Amino acid sequence: MPQLMPLMWIYSVMMSLFIVLVLIMLYYYKDKWILLSFDKYYMNMLITYKW
Repeated sequence: MPQLMPLMWIYSVMMSLFIVLVLIMLYYYKDKWILLSFDKYYMNMLITYKW
């Protein structure tokens, strides 16, 4: 069990960081510029995955 503790702590920290990142992305997603850049980026990614 003592070996599992640091892993769980790291996992919880990563999860909290991920949640914060998602919240920031959702907050800034309203902005047109960021929305456009995200759309372009994801469109490029989709095209790359398809072809």
